[in-house]
Amino acid sequence: GDLADTDGFDEEASLLDLPLSLWRRDSEVYAIPELYESRLGALPAVSVGMMIGKIYGAEFVPSHEMVSGFWPQFSRQRFRVDSERARVWLAGRDLRGVSGSVSASHSIVLVEDEKQRFLGRGKVLDKRIRNLLPRRLIY
Repeated sequence: GDLADTDGFDEEASLLDLPLSLWRRDSEVYAIPELYESRLGALPAVSVGMMIGKIYGAEFVPSHEMVSGFWPQFSRQRFRVDSERARVWLAGRDLRGVSGSVSASHSIVLVEDEKQRFLGRGKVLDKRIRNLLPRRLIY
């Protein structure tokens, strides 16, 4: 529902076919295997499942892991970059001078290279796309 509305995510093609349940902890939303829930759900866990995103106010923001695993199912807000901008992006820097190229109505964009490979998520700000790559992936 909400993810499809905000990001054009085709849930029918991916998550709903998997035996997962969604759990929320504070603002974070996790996909947990139903087998865990049915057999071990009463036991405390340090870590289980994959964080699929966070809720900020009324907005659901998908996690990097969620988008990387399912990026072909996200149909809205793609921003294609040439090889020079791809290098800037993969170095962890923001993309500047992009006003009019992306819509601020959907704040999260998928950045892809000329060969349509997923490079990461970004947040639309005034005349730039803020790089949301996790620090561990910046080189």
